[in-house]
Amino acid sequence: LGTERLTDTEFDAMIDAIVILSAAPTDPVSDIDVEAVTVGQVDDLFTDVYPDSFIIQKLISDAIIEAIEDNDGVVPVAAKDPITGQLTAAEVEEMIKALYILAGGNANQEISTIELDAITVGQVDELLTDTASLIIRRVVSDAIIDVILEAGNVVPAAAYVDGDPANEQLSDTELGEMVKALYILANNDPDEVVSEISLEVTVGQVQSLDSDVDSLIITKLISDEIVKMLSDEDVERIPLTAYIDEDDENNLLPSEITKMISVLEILAAPFVIAPITDVEDVPIAIIEFDESTFSVATLQAFPDDSIILNRMISTAIIENLDNIPDESFTELVEKKDLKRSEIDYLLDALEILGIEPDGAGSVATNAITFAKLDQIVALGNTEPEGYSPIIVHVLSVPLTAAVSDDARGDGHDYGIPTTAYRNDYDLEHEEIVNLVEALKVLGDVPGINDPDTTTIADAVAGLDPTEFGPTLLSDLLDTESLIIYRMISIGINDAGLPFEDAVVTDVAAVNYDAGLPEPALISDIKITEMNGLVDAMVVFNVNTIDDLDDIAIEDIEALTDQQIDDLLDNDNTIMYYIISDIIKGEPLLEPLLANSDFVDDDRDNHIKRQALIDFLKTIN
Repeated sequence: LGTERLTDTEFDAMIDAIVILSAAPTDPVSDIDVEAVTVGQVDDLFTDVYPDSFIIQKLISDAIIEAIEDNDGVVPVAAKDPITGQLTAAEVEEMIKALYILAGGNANQEISTIELDAITVGQVDELLTDTASLIIRRVVSDAIIDVILEAGNVVPAAAYVDGDPANEQLSDTELGEMVKALYILANNDPDEVVSEISLEVTVGQVQSLDSDVDSLIITKLISDEIVKMLSDEDVERIPLTAYIDEDDENNLLPSEITKMISVLEILAAPFVIAPITDVEDVPIAIIEFDESTFSVATLQAFPDDSIILNRMISTAIIENLDNIPDESFTELVEKKDLKRSEIDYLLDALEILGIEPDGAGSVATNAITFAKLDQIVALGNTEPEGYSPIIVHVLSVPLTAAVSDDARGDGHDYGIPTTAYRNDYDLEHEEIVNLVEALKVLGDVPGINDPDTTTIADAVAGLDPTEFGPTLLSDLLDTESLIIYRMISIGINDAGLPFEDAVVTDVAAVNYDAGLPEPALISDIKITEMNGLVDAMVVFNVNTIDDLDDIAIEDIEALTDQQIDDLLDNDNTIMYYIISDIIKGEPLLEPLLANSDFVDDDRDNHIKRQALIDFLKTIN
């Protein structure tokens, strides 16, 4: 016979174990069901029997392992003794603490009935705080990973032990941060079952997660939620530069995530609709928007150093404003992003005007007072070029509308010289500055009119250049505006004055315009001729350009020699022709002139300039 029997120590220990495992002292040993061992029994066995009984060591180890594996859990290799394959004593001790937590403190709950898929947020917190069990870390890790993956989200490789997904377990640091995250996702309900937590995060949850949690998983989750929120097949809202390493497979830059979170309440505000009563409760997934509808106040509330938000603001502006100058863009290939300075200038201008972005391209002349105009013109004057291209673009619309003269029948706008433009749509900045000063002169601003109430439309109301007087003409000429030179030329043309030889022909002249059609219905007049008319109007006490035709012989006969020299100076062809025509029309004076006093000795032509000067001095 063999001697295979229990050692005395093992025998004594097993008697103690039987006492613990039996329901009552009188129960047969055969009635003991080791499959129904409770949490309390395992605790007692470990305390009273475990050190002395190999059988109990295996029994407890097997019971715990079976309970874990029956719940599709995994027992880490490090939790087992490499020789026996059983759980180490240290792991068993920690697992007993865990079993109490998982059983809700119920010592009578059978280990086999514990359900790991019903683990709550509060239990996860206790398990990681109060136990050092390797099994529990794996169980909690698996529970968190399952929630993330089942929701269609991603667990970053760096979140795993040693940054390697092959380890299939989250690092201790990540687990600790995820506990904080679980509370937030469960709305601080410790009884929320982890597997039932929704990852349809709300605005408030994202804000809390960003400020209170330093988790790689959560950072990825938030980044992905923001990317999904911004995704639109018609609009590319996220530049590659907004991603880490400019790779859209990576997370958004941390700075971009923070700035996008800062505007979530603004973007979510329209979705506070019953049953939602607070913007913090709006799910990120339902937020959608159309940049073109954003108000100036909304755009100004966005951080000014966000790559994504600058793209969104740029989109809002681009969709509302046609023909934006090239200089306003950060690049000229895709033209999706405006320079931040240009964005700021435009938003400031719209705020001054009191209009929204959808009105940026159609600012009316009656919408701009001169007080506002001065503020807007000054925007960008500290830039290297001395102006903001987009401000020039916006102002060009009402300013050109104010001086347009395109109703003469040939389709050409004679109100604006082509030389006044810097491109196909915009006036030169210098021309805008000069024209604004000229419009102030026309509107008598300041003067009898208040710059706070007088608009561009007021200044040009009933405008008729033929009615310009000498003081107004002189002040307008001082502005050196190309448009004003054209406006005065129109007045001279329309007044029917003899200007044929006063037309600008020198291509180097300030107001030469090669863009006039052939034939042109309006001719540009030399600036010296305009100044000459001002002097003549003063001398003859004429009130308007149109009245120059009313000069009488008596007015001419009253001229002094110096006035004659000045009026018939070589630069004053129009006045020379006017006076020549008056003398030729006088039946008592014209015969006093010899044929040689006329151009080409032809009495049908004008009187020669010097002959006219000499003749006038003899009759005065």
